Amino acid sequence: MDRIDRLITRINKNLSDFHEQIINSFGKKEIIDMAGRIKAMNDAHFYLTHHHAFDYEQADYLLKFRSPLEIVADKWEARISDISDISFDLDKILYDRDAENKGYRLAGPEADAPAVAGAGKLHNEPANADRSQPQPVDVKAEAERVIAVIKGLAGPNSPNKTHYAVKVSHEFMQNARNNDTSKLLRALPFKNASLGGLNGEKGVFVTVPKASVEKSSLLGKLKNPPGKGAAQNRKPGKGKDKKEECL
Repeated sequence: MDRIDRLITRINKNLSDFHEQIINSFGKKEIIDMAGRIKAMNDAHFYLTHHHAFDYEQADYLLKFRSPLEIVADKWEARISDISDISFDLDKILYDRDAENKGYRLAGPEADAPAVAGAGKLHNEPANADRSQPQPVDVKAEAERVIAVIKGLAGPNSPNKTHYAVKVSHEFMQNARNNDTSKLLRALPFKNASLGGLNGEKGVFVTVPKASVEKSSLLGKLKNPPGKGAAQNRKPGKGKDKKEECL
């Protein structure tokens, strides 16, 4: 088989395996929270298989990896997860004020009517499904737990060693409501943190690009955890102790 054909076949398999993992490993709520990751994988697959013209050197490089699709999707997801550019789109919407001319429905009396009972259910969930009331989640506590785990990692722990990855607790995901997962990401001191799956692992993970962790204010703490680092290397007898500063 031609090397470029081998690459395309592998990329197709990467997406098929990813979809199978999503269907078999995650619940409905988790899948909704992973929308960004699913979009990144689908976008990357469509571009690689329909638009990019690989040469043999590029194919040889990507064939070195089990999941070339994941490599491209990780890069793409890091870009699309930065929502700061939405402010420019919102400014244009509020400046142009022409949404009604583009087919968007105007609000009627029903727009502010109470939600229909059961409207929050997924379309394929039985009307009589037993749904226990979720308990309120402590977003701050979960964020602090995620940060503590990242501090304890020696380096990026994703399969391709490009991201720090921490599994979100099952209790949090089971009881998260509305925008609790978004609040969790906002509570983390990292740019471009996102939620998604991790190859071969069950559950939803917070993933943070290596560069984002290195640029965060936690860098010193990550490099010099308590009891290690510069404080241990300080030589005795050199005057009064001075408070260590994070690099």
